[in-house]
Amino acid sequence: MKQAKVPNQAMSPASPGAEIVAHLRAKDLRAALGAVAHDVRAHTGAQAASLMCLGDAGMQARTGDWPADALARVAAWERALAEQAKRGATALPEGPLPISTARGADWTVLAVPLAAGKHTIGLLSACVAPADEAQTAQALQDIAPWLGGLLYFAQGRDAANRQIAALGAVLRQTQTWMAEADARAALRTALQVLSELFGAQGSLIASLDDDGNALRCLAAHIPNEALDWSGARLRPSGILHHVCVTGEPVLCAEPEKDPRYAPDVEGALVERLQSLIAVPIVAPGGKRAALAIFNRRGEGGFRPADATLIASVAACVSALLEAARLQQAMAETRQQMEALPRSIRMEIAGTLHQGPIQLLAAVAMGLDHVEHLLSAQPEAVGEEIKSLKALTREATREARLLLFELRPAVLESEGLLGALATYIQQLPEESIRIRLDHSGPVGDLPMPIAEAAFHAATQGIRHARLHGEATEIALTITVTEHALALTLEDNGKPHGERRCVRGAEGIGCLASIAEQLKSVGGVCEPQEGAGGQNPAILVRIPLV
Repeated sequence: MKQAKVPNQAMSPASPGAEIVAHLRAKDLRAALGAVAHDVRAHTGAQAASLMCLGDAGMQARTGDWPADALARVAAWERALAEQAKRGATALPEGPLPISTARGADWTVLAVPLAAGKHTIGLLSACVAPADEAQTAQALQDIAPWLGGLLYFAQGRDAANRQIAALGAVLRQTQTWMAEADARAALRTALQVLSELFGAQGSLIASLDDDGNALRCLAAHIPNEALDWSGARLRPSGILHHVCVTGEPVLCAEPEKDPRYAPDVEGALVERLQSLIAVPIVAPGGKRAALAIFNRRGEGGFRPADATLIASVAACVSALLEAARLQQAMAETRQQMEALPRSIRMEIAGTLHQGPIQLLAAVAMGLDHVEHLLSAQPEAVGEEIKSLKALTREATREARLLLFELRPAVLESEGLLGALATYIQQLPEESIRIRLDHSGPVGDLPMPIAEAAFHAATQGIRHARLHGEATEIALTITVTEHALALTLEDNGKPHGERRCVRGAEGIGCLASIAEQLKSVGGVCEPQEGAGGQNPAILVRIPLV
């Protein structure tokens, strides 16, 4: 008789299930399947045994000496079961578990479905001598119910372990992605990891335009598709648009039957959309966006637990998007910074270090902490991610404030007073109160004068807020026929006690203001505020 040889595994005296529990403790489902197949063979006295599991892993294990014809029959049964699972036909009939039988000249193959509840999750097969058919059939029917439940639990645990490990990899790589020069390439890499994490065909990020009239695909990872969706504009409709507008996650086992489905949006992504999960995220500039992952492999598609895990990953992706935008904006100002005088560059560097850079460093440390919590205390991950999101928003606000100081485009359209009012509105209200007064034709200033006054005022406010620990500032601008006078008085520490002043040269905020004013002939005079007076900065810029 021609036989297909399958290597025997070492015999175990343990009862069926003992070794699978041991392997589960080691988080090795594939080895556990081999162990239980061996145990079933030893327990039933079968010539050979086969164990096949449906689900994401789609694993199987065989042991013993299989006759070639018998092995071919088992393989055909397993393929048929896998096809049924793809169609969702896994429900079991009422009553005892059905037994499939095939007979050869000197062998009999028996197969029993492995069940979890009322659904089939796999197939257990054994090859025995014809005389042992009845005894083995009863043994398989006894083993299959509890073995199906145990393997169902094992699959769920294995999938959770793989997802936690992959999520840890995502968190570790987030810091690398933030440093990636090509933001779009970093996003595509992140989406590729997410697709692999959930065993999905692809993923993308789409955000609403400022006017809400279009969805723009920020990045996409859809292998084996002819089109690159990155940068594409889509009609504002469908499931993705719903997630962006409402901020609610959506999970669809059959997207085409969902009333929110749009054939020219979700339906255009791949040839056949079988399952989809989309969660809200925040895109650069605070825009509303959606992170979508689609066509998960295996039966059943996405599960509700996946939405929670994807939402956690989405927080990291939001941080990645905002960091990439900030890096791009800062790169655009790098050349301008290099042309500035040394004292100004030092002031900008110090501001970056004390503000956004420290906050982003805290985010990086937080990501390391989240990675540790994933294995040690998973239930605490949610609160930690909330803290990271708050830190990211604070870093974003500080970076935007600095970029506004460096490039106040509103200065040309709304003048000095409008630019200062916009700047003051962006400051955290809970930390400081600023009163802005003016007199004279402030709106008629030449642009070089307005720029110099704006930079002097914003640096003076930052000096008082961050270094002087002031809570109240009075900013007064007076324009006469001959000069512009700017007075900034605060209730903070005297200038000499502020930590930005270093050494006898007084390098710091005040030196930076004075150096910038030289280009327009202006001067900066600090007043320490002795004798009960508040510290102040007096700026004078000639107009003639």
